[in-house]
Amino acid sequence: MPSQPPQPPGGTARPERSAGQVAAQIKADLAQRLGVAADQIEVASTGERTWPDQGLGCAARKGLYEPAPTPGYIVVLVYAGQRYEYHADRAGRFLRCDAPAKPLGPIR
Repeated sequence: MPSQPPQPPGGTARPERSAGQVAAQIKADLAQRLGVAADQIEVASTGERTWPDQGLGCAARKGLYEPAPTPGYIVVLVYAGQRYEYHADRAGRFLRCDAPAKPLGPIR
């Protein structure tokens, strides 16, 4: 039986999203933040990960969440030679991680 994605604030469950759907959402977010067209941003890699908590393995948020394995994705984008790493859960909630923590590992 697959695990359920964490509940977003407000308690309403979101449907599970694929790595491609999450990467497209993250790419649009970065494009908006940088003020550039999304087609100028390259998706360098995506992969499945299990994060150690709902902080999605972002070290800057360490200690703010109880440990609870959270299935999700890592998405790496590149724009103008700059690398941007995002961590996401399967519900599509994502965080940009400037100082990422090590994930628990890939989902098998």
